[in-house]
Amino acid sequence: MHDIPWRKSSFSGNGINNECLELAATDGAIHLRESEDPGVVIRTAPRPLAAFIRAAKAGAFQGMHQAPWRKSSFSGTGPDNNCLELAAADGVIHLRESEDPPTVIRTAPRPLAAFIRATKAGVFDNLR
Repeated sequence: MHDIPWRKSSFSGNGINNECLELAATDGAIHLRESEDPGVVIRTAPRPLAAFIRAAKAGAFQGMHQAPWRKSSFSGTGPDNNCLELAAADGVIHLRESEDPPTVIRTAPRPLAAFIRATKAGVFDNLR
């Protein structure tokens, strides 16, 4: 995973303590990681990422504080509707791919907010 081209949002900044969520696309898969813990990577498909992006643009993840796992309503409800899920606990945001629930990215609210701002601005639209 070290040699794939990771992209971060310009909303994250460039200085020290500018941790962020990064994305990379390879062979039809989308990879997400937190820059502070690059060894933990979520692998998802373009469709769940597209549903996540639609939900983020619609404001579905704003106001998360202490919540159970949440998924986008854009993901659907059928058996093949894999999705990216979010949960918040003790000031930490957790992200996972529903097909691989044990693999969890942990990030802070600020990097998630920067990621969502970038998503709303269309920064990652070409990864779908």
